[in-house]
Amino acid sequence: DDCYADALTERNERPSKRIKYVDRLASLRQLAGEVRNYTQDVACAMIGRKPTSLSYLGWLADAVRDGDSGQKLFFTLNYDTVLEQFFSDQQVRVVDGFGEPVVQEGVSFFDPLLFADRENPHVVKLHGSLNWFLNRRVGSQKSEPLRVLRPAVPRVAAKQYELDVAPLVLVGTHNKPSYYTNPLFEEQHWRFKEALSEASRLVICGYSFGDKAINLRILHWLNQNPERQVLLIHHCPAECRKGARAAIAESWETHVENGQWRSLHKKMEDVSWLEVKALILP
Repeated sequence: DDCYADALTERNERPSKRIKYVDRLASLRQLAGEVRNYTQDVACAMIGRKPTSLSYLGWLADAVRDGDSGQKLFFTLNYDTVLEQFFSDQQVRVVDGFGEPVVQEGVSFFDPLLFADRENPHVVKLHGSLNWFLNRRVGSQKSEPLRVLRPAVPRVAAKQYELDVAPLVLVGTHNKPSYYTNPLFEEQHWRFKEALSEASRLVICGYSFGDKAINLRILHWLNQNPERQVLLIHHCPAECRKGARAAIAESWETHVENGQWRSLHKKMEDVSWLEVKALILP
């Protein structure tokens, strides 16, 4: 059990068995499935590496502590847990949808009602997370209501749930939007839509505009109200535009001319909340 629990955070376990190749469709399907599992495990191991420093996120903590500028909502497409680690280190309480750990289970369960909290900042992960799993019981044939859990005490959780299966993350280039209506993700994207409908300012940092569905959501939000504005934080906005998908790239200049799209030409680690605030608030 100890080795099993340790592997949950490393996700670098060796293949558990060899598959003898037989020239038939079933074997090809099984081999393809193992290739997919291996690729996902390698990606999880690489993405899940603990960063050496989180100081580059300091301005986000300053933003949260600035009570005069409203509630802060953070929507991320990253699978890693960097934001959660950073806010925890800063002793900033955030709402991410997971309740208090259930001691005997060693996990926290996802509860969307927690997002009713309007006092604290929210962290919403639109593509899932490396530490999200479904509640599959170890050795149990009994079906339970489908719930998302997050290990709080891995060694305890590993005895209760099959956490060696793939975490709940959306991977791929063009197939992600097809999962956005999945019950496990539709609420997160609905929350993004609702938050945008109430917002007049959107700060974008670290996003390359590669997700067609997210891009269209942003463009629709901008086009609905000329008072809405985007502030892009990027050291080279022209380079960002060049790599963006067509819908964003082609409308970029129009929104700049309309005063709806501004850029802060800096790397994230060089940004301060005061200069961001000066650009997004009257």
